[in-house]
Amino acid sequence: MKLIDDILFIEFTEMVESGVNENYIRKAKSTGTKCWHFIDDPADRRKVLIGYEKLRSNYKELVQKRYGSPYDYVAKQPIKEQ
Repeated sequence: MKLIDDILFIEFTEMVESGVNENYIRKAKSTGTKCWHFIDDPADRRKVLIGYEKLRSNYKELVQKRYGSPYDYVAKQPIKEQ
């Protein structure tokens, strides 16, 4: 998980670990489904990030069950030196 310009993003792999089917996420990305907000990770263009706030509540619940509050989770991550 990452905060970019005060927007919380979840990594593709974290969504899969939360219980969302990998193929479903790929299809949502390719079709441009409204409840999904995808960007390339600015630090590593190979990674896909998903905007947390645009997710439907059922996806948010899956993330919260796996990681707890995503905002608390991000706040507890060590700050990486750049």
